[in-house]
Amino acid sequence: MTISNQSNAKINFWEHNAKLLVGNTQHEKADNFEAGYPEIPSDILPKATVDAIIPFPAIDQNEKTIKLYFEGSSENYDITIEPFQFEVNLN
Repeated sequence: MTISNQSNAKINFWEHNAKLLVGNTQHEKADNFEAGYPEIPSDILPKATVDAIIPFPAIDQNEKTIKLYFEGSSENYDITIEPFQFEVNLN
C-alpha cells in the first residue's frame, strides 16, 4: 500500500490496528519478519509518501470481496483522520 501525507503536519499510522474482514471473519495483521517486507513508519512526515506491505493471513481464493480497515491520527487537532475503510472486489 502507499500512504501519502498531504498535510503540513506529521501523522501517525497505526499498523498494529490494521484489520481484514473476509465475510464475517475478522483477521489481524500477520507477522512475517522473514519476508523482509517494507514496513510503514509509525510517524509520517508532512508531504511524505511511504510504500509498504501489510501482511494478513491467506484467504480463500474463491472470496469475492474483502474489506480493509486502517487507522491513524495527528497531533495537530485541526486535522481529523477518520478510519480508512476499503472494500476490494477480487473478481
